[in-house]
Amino acid sequence: MKALPFRPKSPLWIFLTLSVVYLVSRYLNRPETSTSLGDHQHSRQSRYQPYKSAYPHPHNQTQFSYYHARETARRLMPYSPGMHSWRKSQQDELTRLLGCQQSGGRHRSCTSMDQHLVLLGTVHFSRVLDGIFAKKAAFPAGEAIWADAFLWALNQLEYPYLVVDGVDHNETNTRLGEVYELLGPNVKMVIGDYLSIPQCLKNKACVQSKQKPHGIPHHKLFVFDGFGQDVGHPLGRKWHLTFYPQEEKNFTYLGLTIEHYCHKFGVVPPKERSNKVYILGKDRSYLHPPAPTLYPETMWASITNATGVEFTIGTHQKDRTGVESRSTEPKDQLFDGIVDIGSQTRDKFIYELQHHKAVIGLGWPVQPSTPLEALCVGTPFINPVWRGRRSEPDRSKWHTQHPYLARFDPPYVYNVQDHREDDVRIAIEQLLKTPLEEPFIPDEMKKEVYLDRVNQLIRFDWAKAARPSSSAE
Repeated sequence: MKALPFRPKSPLWIFLTLSVVYLVSRYLNRPETSTSLGDHQHSRQSRYQPYKSAYPHPHNQTQFSYYHARETARRLMPYSPGMHSWRKSQQDELTRLLGCQQSGGRHRSCTSMDQHLVLLGTVHFSRVLDGIFAKKAAFPAGEAIWADAFLWALNQLEYPYLVVDGVDHNETNTRLGEVYELLGPNVKMVIGDYLSIPQCLKNKACVQSKQKPHGIPHHKLFVFDGFGQDVGHPLGRKWHLTFYPQEEKNFTYLGLTIEHYCHKFGVVPPKERSNKVYILGKDRSYLHPPAPTLYPETMWASITNATGVEFTIGTHQKDRTGVESRSTEPKDQLFDGIVDIGSQTRDKFIYELQHHKAVIGLGWPVQPSTPLEALCVGTPFINPVWRGRRSEPDRSKWHTQHPYLARFDPPYVYNVQDHREDDVRIAIEQLLKTPLEEPFIPDEMKKEVYLDRVNQLIRFDWAKAARPSSSAE
C-alpha cells in the first residue's frame, strides 16, 4: 500500500489549535463565580440565610488548615439537625474568620470589617435568634428587646459577630476564651452580662492572666446590663453598658432603638381603638406585695364606672390550666375591673398596644421597654410616681417606674402620684380628649442616632482608656 505523502501543518492551523487548547484550559481552571458569599457575604442580613457553603476552600489555603478551621468551628459552635439554622450559620462564620486569619485575609470572603469582630457571650442574644418573640412571653423580655436592637445595629453597620454560648456560664466563658485566643487581635469587644462577666473574671480559661497571656484582656470585657448593676468591673463603670442614660453613675450609655421593629405596625386612629387601658405586667404578683402597691384595690372598677374605660392585663397565669381570675392564691388574684387576656407573642402584644387608649404602669418592673413600644405606635404611658411628690421640680429626684420617660409630659407621658385615684382618672380623661395621633420616639432612640452610638462604641480606643493615665471612671 502506497504511503500518503506527509504534508506539514500550516502556521494558521497550529495557531488555531493552540488557541483552542489555551481557552479550554482557562475555562477548566477558571475561579469560582461570585455568589452571595462573595460580594454580598458581609451583609449580615444574608449571613443567616441558608447556603451551600459559607466558607469554600480557598485556593491559597492548605487542605489541612481548612480542615482544622472547620473542625475547630464545629467544636466551639456545635450544630446538629434540629437546632436553629442560625447556629449553623454562626459555625460557618467562625470557619470563615479562622480561614481569613490563616490566609492573611487574602480570600475573597475577607474584608477589613473582620478587624472589628464582636463576641456576644450572653444568653439574651441566643434567645433572640432562637425566636423568643414568636413565643408567648412568660417573663419580662426587656433584655431580649435590647439585644435585638444591638444585633440589628451590627447587621446594619456590617460588623462581624459571633454568638458564643454553652450549657452554663462556665462553658460559655471557656468557649469565649478559646475563640478569643484564636481571633484575639481582631476582637474589639466581648460582651457578657452581670452574671457571666464576674464568672469570666474568675475563669482561668476566659480572662487574660500570667497563666493565660492570650486570654481576654479586661479592657475588652463589657457588661451588657440595662439596669446598671455595678458588678465590680476591674476597670470601672465605664465598661458597663446600660439601657438608659445614667451619667451620674458614670456608666456607658448604649441605649436601644425599637424604631426598626415597631415602624411596621403604624398608628391606629383613636376612633378605631377599643375603650381600654392596658395594665403593664406579665405576672399577677405585680398587683400584690412585695411589689409596690401604688393604687387602691378598688381603683380599677371605680374608674371604669366613672369613665367607661376598661382595664386589661396579659399574664402567664391566664395560660395555666386551673388558674382562674378568682384564684385562692393571693399572688394569682385579680382585682375587680381587670380582665386578663393572657400572655402574647411580641407582634400580638404590639397589636394590643395599638388598639388600647393607653398603657398604665404598676411600678414594677423598673424602666421596662413596653412604654417605648407603646409610644412608637401612638399609645401614651401613665407613669406612677412614689416616695416623693410630683411638685418636686427636679424630676431626677422622683421615684418612678420609668425615670427616663418621667421627663416627658402629655400627650406622651402622664406622670401620676401614687395612691391618688383622682390623678389616674384625670390623666385618662385628658388622654381621651387629646389622644396621640402619631408615633413618638425620643431623639436619642431614633435609628440613626442609635447606629452612630454603636459605631462609636466599637471604634473607641478602649485600650487607651484602660491605661492608668486615662480616666476610666
